Amino acid sequence: AAASKSASLNPSSPLGDHVRSGEYALALAAGVSEESPDLQAEILLEETMALVPSGLKPLTLTPGATLSVLTIEPGSATWGLLQRRLRRQSKQWGFTIEVSRTLQSFTSIVQMARHGFGHGLVPEGVARALGIRPRQLVHLPEPTLTRPVSLIGRPTSLSLPVVQHFYQALRQNLKA
Repeated sequence: AAASKSASLNPSSPLGDHVRSGEYALALAAGVSEESPDLQAEILLEETMALVPSGLKPLTLTPGATLSVLTIEPGSATWGLLQRRLRRQSKQWGFTIEVSRTLQSFTSIVQMARHGFGHGLVPEGVARALGIRPRQLVHLPEPTLTRPVSLIGRPTSLSLPVVQHFYQALRQNLKA
């Protein structure tokens, strides 16, 4: 993983607890944050975030406007990272995204947006997995908003040749 970026995992995450206890050797996790000396996250990809428009009706991002969205709960590692990126990047977009409500899962956000309860800010892959067609999504302008998806484990586990091979294979397949 010499060419990859690595980061530390939020120490209070449930996946981190399973890896730490030895129940899991490795785990896939979205969003990385706080330092944890015993766990490491090797970033596999930066997944693009997109908007699922309320009721799947066309949505135009208007300069100077504020767009209210549903998104992931503020206590999640993913939101901590997204919030910082959103604040920084929205200055370049010319419009503001404001969180009106939060939910515990991106799946719920997609379903709420699909049925007209508000616009949802979600990972594009989650929306597409739930049947939202690419043309129904609203993509944010450059620089686009992303969340990291990482392979996490103990540093000793991540350095094993078999794990490095697995990591490289995952990265290659995710690029395809």
